[in-house]
Amino acid sequence: MARELFALIRDRHGTDEAFRIFAMFRPTSRRDHRELSNLSLLWRYDMMKPKNKARLARIVAEENKALPKAERRTGAHSTSAANLRKHIDEIINRRAKAIKAGTWPWPSYTEDRIFHT
Repeated sequence: MARELFALIRDRHGTDEAFRIFAMFRPTSRRDHRELSNLSLLWRYDMMKPKNKARLARIVAEENKALPKAERRTGAHSTSAANLRKHIDEIINRRAKAIKAGTWPWPSYTEDRIFHT
């Protein structure tokens, strides 16, 4: 749950402020940072009404264009909506497979219930 809160604060107030608030939870490796970034992207997709992968990819691409490369979000810091769309598809598929296998460690979001595992 702390990761979701971190992602929400990061999306609203920026990476630096989120890390300042959650200094003890700061990702310790690139893999941790990538996972946190992917979870944030999944959360944003899950909260969209209606869900639209292409629109989310365009939004994130535009946000990334405005940021220095080191602060860009998700999809290898891409500013290409097409590349981000592929990345969104990959992480959604990866999550679906992990949920089906019972190995997904994070909460999933649905329209009828916010948290379930």
